[in-house]
Amino acid sequence: MKPSPKEEKAPRYRFAVIVWLAIYPAVTLAQWLLGPVMSDWPVPLKTLVISVIEIPYAVFFAIPLLQKWFEGWLKHGSWEDS
Repeated sequence: MKPSPKEEKAPRYRFAVIVWLAIYPAVTLAQWLLGPVMSDWPVPLKTLVISVIEIPYAVFFAIPLLQKWFEGWLKHGSWEDS
């Protein structure tokens, strides 16, 4: 039985692109803004601080927003919503 259009999931590689689009700019910005403050910190502490900021940002804001913006491409391979 073929899933209905509402049940179709995006190919994993397309979802991976969405995750990268959410994470990369945010991590880059965080390192640029917080880098001078954290320059003498041990790497595990830097990673902890950035991940505490980035993971909620990505999960609750950036990824859902990008999924909405790219819905047509994610599910149908086109830039149109339907």
